[in-house]
Amino acid sequence: DKEMDATVVATDPPSDLAVIKVDGKKLPAAPVGDSEKLKQGDFVLAIGSPFGLSHTVTSGIVSATGRDNLNITGYENFIQTDASINPGNSGGALIDNKGRLVGINTAILSRSGGNVGIGFAIPINMAINIAEQLIDNGEIKRGYLGVSLAPLDRALAEALGLDTETSGVVVNEVVADTPAAEAGFEAGDVITAVNGQAITDTADVRRLVSREAPGTTLEFAVRRDSKDLTLSATIAELPGDLLAGGPSRSSATPSTPDSGALAGVRLGRLDEQTRQRLSLDKEVEGVVVLELDPNSKAASAGLKPGHVITEVNREPVSTPREAYAQAKDRQERATLLRVLDGETKRFLAIS
Repeated sequence: DKEMDATVVATDPPSDLAVIKVDGKKLPAAPVGDSEKLKQGDFVLAIGSPFGLSHTVTSGIVSATGRDNLNITGYENFIQTDASINPGNSGGALIDNKGRLVGINTAILSRSGGNVGIGFAIPINMAINIAEQLIDNGEIKRGYLGVSLAPLDRALAEALGLDTETSGVVVNEVVADTPAAEAGFEAGDVITAVNGQAITDTADVRRLVSREAPGTTLEFAVRRDSKDLTLSATIAELPGDLLAGGPSRSSATPSTPDSGALAGVRLGRLDEQTRQRLSLDKEVEGVVVLELDPNSKAASAGLKPGHVITEVNREPVSTPREAYAQAKDRQERATLLRVLDGETKRFLAIS
C-alpha cells in the first residue's frame, strides 16, 4: 500500500531497536517464535534486501546464542548465524524452519564488509520485551544489581575450593549502596542461578537482571565457601554511565622476585607517589605489579603492570614479601589473587 504512513513511536539506541506505527489495513503478520528455545545447529532463514536486492532469502544455522561484548550495540544478547547477512539485511527477519519470527537481523562481523558467515540477530523475545516497554512508557528502564562479574573457569573454580565442573560466574566486586550490597553479596561468591535459571556466563546474569523492571525482586543461588545460599535482591534502575578508569605505570622501588605462582613478577609497595600515579584512595592496601615476564604463569592468567594485588589466596597483603609468601603457601591448587585494575576489582587464578 503506497499510501501507508509510518511514524516512530519510540527508540532504544542501546539495543538498536525502535517501535514504529504503520497506518494501514489488512496487513499480514508473521507468526512469532520463541528465541529462548533456539539451539546451536537449528535451521534458520534470513530475509532482507542485501545490496538493494529486495525480497532475498538466505539459509543457515544458529551458530551460537547469547553473544555479547562485540561492541555493536550498548546492550547485546545476539543470535549468531551463518545465514548470509549483508548490508541491506539489517532490520530483516530471521525465521525458523516453521516460518516463525525468532530474530531481527542487525549486523555482521567482517573485515571486507561482505558476508563471511558470521552474522548477528536480536532475539525476538528481547525485541518484544523492549517494544512493550517503549509502547507503555516511551523508554526503557533496565534492572541493575551492582556487581562486577567474571567467567568461572576451571582454574578459578579450583582456587575458590569448588568442584572444577561447577557452572556459574564469580563476583569480583560488590558496589557499595547497591541492591547487591543490601542483599549480602560478597566478593568471591559464585552465582549459579537466577530465579531458577542456570547461569553459565556473565551475559546470562546481565540479561536476566536488565530485562526486569526496577523494583523487581530476584532470587540468586550462590555458592560461597562450599556452602549453598539463596540471596534475594530487589534490583534498582541501571545508571546511565558506568565507566572504569585504567591503570598507569608505576616507578616504585621493586622487590626481588620469588618463586611460586608469582615467579617472574616484580612487585612494589604502595608508597605515596605510587598512590598518586594510580589515583588510589588512602584506604587501599596491597602491592603494585611493576613488571612481569610475558611468559610467566601470572602473565598468562591476565596479570599486568599497574595492577594492584590486594589479596593472595583470600588473605590481605600489604608488602611484596607477604604476597610472595602467600603465593607459595598453597601449591596443591591454583593461587587466587584479588586485583585492582583501575577502578575495577576482580579475581585471577594462577595455576
